[in-house]
Parts: sequence; structure tokens; C-alpha cells
Amino acid sequence: MTKELKQRSGTTLVELERTLEAKKRENGALQADRETRIWDYESTLETIRRKKHDKENASERMRREMQQLEQELSIRQSAIDTKKKQLEMIQLERAKGREAVMRERQSVQTMRRTVLEERRRQRRQWIHRIEEIETKVPEQVRRLAEERKEKCEQATSKRSRSICRGSFFLKTFLSVRRRRTSFEANLTRSSRKKNRRTWPGLRRNRPARRGWNGDSRFSDGVCLMVTWRRKMKNRMTPRQRNTTSVLLWIRC
Repeated sequence: MTKELKQRSGTTLVELERTLEAKKRENGALQADRETRIWDYESTLETIRRKKHDKENASERMRREMQQLEQELSIRQSAIDTKKKQLEMIQLERAKGREAVMRERQSVQTMRRTVLEERRRQRRQWIHRIEEIETKVPEQVRRLAEERKEKCEQATSKRSRSICRGSFFLKTFLSVRRRRTSFEANLTRSSRKKNRRTWPGLRRNRPARRGWNGDSRFSDGVCLMVTWRRKMKNRMTPRQRNTTSVLLWIRC
């Protein structure tokens, strides 16, 4: 049979063995190459899986961080909204308070004008009464003097004191009237200056109103301290001082 194969193929057994050995070596090399490729593929696949796992972990961590940031942002936004609402409420309350102050200011100004008008009216009434007294008392004094001359009576000390007191009261009334008239004009002028609108840059801190000695006090348009100094200077009696003080404290 071997001879027949040799005759047919023209090859010997040694050549066939050599060919088989060569095929075996080639098959072993291919198997080794295949195993090497499989190992490389598995290592590459493991590397890819590891990278994928790392990326998934990183993405999960980033997602959690994003959720935390979104929660912080929502908390801050809610705090900002709350602050805005509080600011709006404060502004609304301030506007209401400003409106209430303006209404109260208008009512106070109206009341003040009413009180000033009433005081002016009462002042005019008192001035009119003082003028009537000014016109009546000298006439009465003159009549008493004429009657005394006709009856040839001697003037007693009491009557002379009453006449002097009446003349002193007349002088006091006249001085009070002149002073009240001048203070009323000053009060009207000062109220006009207050009502005049001025710019904030032109507003200045003016000193307080002072009298001749720098310590005068004004009440209802009457300079009380200067009047007291004048009474002390003129050496008036306590009764005359009290009477003059009562006349000066009349609220007109």
C-alpha cells in the first residue's frame, strides 16, 4: 500500500513525516497565537470594563453632586423669595406708615391752623377790649378829677394810688398790645418760612431764637423772661408783678 502511494503521489514516507511535523509546528504556532490574541482580548475587555465602571461611578458621583447643588440652589432661591416677600411687606408697611404720617400731618396742620385762628380771634377780642378800656378809663379818671375839683375835695392817698395803678395798667396794656402785634407778625412770617419748600442742600441749621440777653423765652407771642427782667429793673411791687404776669399769661 505504501508502495502504491509512493507510485501515485511520487513522495516518500520521510517527506510525509516532514510535512506532518511542519503542519504540527504551524498548528502549534497558530494555537499559541490564538491564545495570545484571546489573552489580549480578555485584558482589553477587562480594561474597558474597568474604565466603564469608573465612568459610571464618576457619573453617579456627579449626579449626586448635581442633586445636592440643585437642593442648595432651591433652598437659596426659597430664602431669596422669602427675603423679597419680607422686603415687599416692609416697603408696604413703610408706605402705609408714610401715608398715615402724611394724613396725621395734614390733620395736625389743620388743627394747628384752627388753633392759631382761634388764638388770633381771641387776641383781637382782647385787643378790642383793651382799646375800649383805653378809651373809657381816661374819661372816667377825667370825670372823677372834674367832680373832685367841683366839690373841692382833696385827693386821698388811696385814690391817688388807684389812679396811678390805673395809668400803669393802661401803659402795660398798650405795651402788651404793641408786643403782641409785633409777635403776631413775626409768627406769621416764621410760619410762611416754614411752609416754604427748600432744597436739602440749602437747608441750614439755624440757631435758636434768642432775646437781648441770649436767654429769653417766648410763650404765645410774649417774651416772658425779658418782661420779668424789666419788672425787676423797674423795682415793681409783688402785687404789680403778679398783676402784670396774669395779663401777660392771657392766652390770646
